[in-house]
Amino acid sequence: MRPAPLGLLGLALISLVCFFVACRTGSSGDAGQGAGQADRGLEPRLDGVEPEPCTWLLPELGAERLAAAHGFEFQLSLNPGSFPAIPRRVELVFSEQGGTSANEAGEPVRLGSHGVPESCSSETCRVAGRSTVTLAPGPGLLTADFYGDGDVLLCRTSNAVVVNSPPQVEQLVLVPMPPSLGQSVEARAEYSDADGDELLVSHQFRSAAGRELAVSLLPASELSPGESWTYQLLVQDPFEERGMATQSFRVEVPEEWSARYCEAGARLQGLSPPWGKELWCEREAENGDWLRDGFHRRWWSSEEDLLVSEEQWALGRRDGRWTSFYRDGKKAEERTYLADQLSGPARAWHDNGRLSAEYRFVAGVKQGIELNWFRDGTLRYRMDSFAAGRRNGLENRWFSSGQMQQERRWRDGRKHGIERSWHRNGVLQEQREFAAGQAVGLWQRWHPNGVLAASGRYDRGRPVGEWQTWDETGEPADVEQTH
Repeated sequence: MRPAPLGLLGLALISLVCFFVACRTGSSGDAGQGAGQADRGLEPRLDGVEPEPCTWLLPELGAERLAAAHGFEFQLSLNPGSFPAIPRRVELVFSEQGGTSANEAGEPVRLGSHGVPESCSSETCRVAGRSTVTLAPGPGLLTADFYGDGDVLLCRTSNAVVVNSPPQVEQLVLVPMPPSLGQSVEARAEYSDADGDELLVSHQFRSAAGRELAVSLLPASELSPGESWTYQLLVQDPFEERGMATQSFRVEVPEEWSARYCEAGARLQGLSPPWGKELWCEREAENGDWLRDGFHRRWWSSEEDLLVSEEQWALGRRDGRWTSFYRDGKKAEERTYLADQLSGPARAWHDNGRLSAEYRFVAGVKQGIELNWFRDGTLRYRMDSFAAGRRNGLENRWFSSGQMQQERRWRDGRKHGIERSWHRNGVLQEQREFAAGQAVGLWQRWHPNGVLAASGRYDRGRPVGEWQTWDETGEPADVEQTH
């Protein structure tokens, strides 16, 4: 006997029961799977154990191409609810494409560990940082590992990235090099980029004086004789600044300039106003060094034609007349050298043009009379004689009023004879005697009113006997016995 067919209501009840059982079974399976993921996520990293990927709100990790040499910035956004525990730090690792290593050690490159902010316990979290590790150009895999307390690996996410190939400068030539006065300088360069990026190229010429021109052709009108310049080429792609090259050069002084100022075989160096403030001739020595030979002029500034000094040289040694000047052009000093030694008369002047000093040298040492004057022309100092650089004879000094200040005698560079000095009012101040450079005999000193102030005796440079002092009224002040 066949069972009676089910009614419409019976079929509906059977379908509902089956659907309920299936859903319960499926839900239990998903929950078990999620628990398994959580358990695996709490385990420390072991060989062969890979954590489940994280759930990212922004899954792109460094969507832009990564800079190779200067590092890159990153920003990760995640949903903390996907973690079985609170993340504490994130570690970035880079491997070349195909799992090959990104460094010489044969292992992936660790790009650094970065702390996770406390705000990651909320619904969303952002982790930002910068890696400064240099990477080899090319495709690779960038992995972010998140760790919790106890250094437990919670989850991992990876993204395919491309490390940028920086632009390269293969060749840089400046033409002509070195340039002569009147020639323009052109920069010719070859550069490339392995990624085929559109490059931004900049040129800059900079002079030693600080002038800058952003051009690849430096016009001759900008060049001054003897001037130094530096050229810089900078090649950039959109991801980093690389491809920099520099070259320095000096504008050659025309040969006819050297012939005009220097003797045959010597060359002209430096710059005179308005380009510089020093100009000289030099000649190549046997050892290959270039030594000053001929004139050497120095100016106070490059903006005015006022000399500081004018010198004469012979293969690196002072030889000839040397003259220095005040800023207003008046002479300050004049002397003569022979084979690098002072020789002949020497003079100096005050800035008002009056003579300040006059003396003479022989083979580098003073010889003969030496005289000094005050600014008004009044005699200030006189040394009767120098012999082989040693004082001989009478030496005198005067106050600016013309009153005698000091008088002493010398013999073969040592004091010898009576020495006296005076107060400005003309009253004798001190008197003593020397023999072969040593004080001997009676020593006396007077107050400006002429009253004796002190008295004693010397024996071969040492004080001996009774030494006594008096005040300005002549009353005894002190007595000391020396031995």
